Amino acid sequence: MSHLVTKTELYYDPDYANTIIEEDAGFLESYLLMPDEEDVEELASYSGWLLRMTVDKTALIDKNIKLTEIKDIIKAHIPKT
Repeated sequence: MSHLVTKTELYYDPDYANTIIEEDAGFLESYLLMPDEEDVEELASYSGWLLRMTVDKTALIDKNIKLTEIKDIIKAHIPKT
């Protein structure tokens, strides 16, 4: 995955609904209006830690990789609490 990721950042944001990360405020506002069932379960176990990854869009397109595939790989490596 290192050939797809151009930047990583780690944040602590204890309240996602009232995020302290300005760049995320608009996205989260829209996202929280209609979360699906899986999202609700994930949000219930939110720890406050946020890993932001910037990906090379050209590399994703060239390799026909979807962001949901990356999400699923990351989730598979995070222990359930």
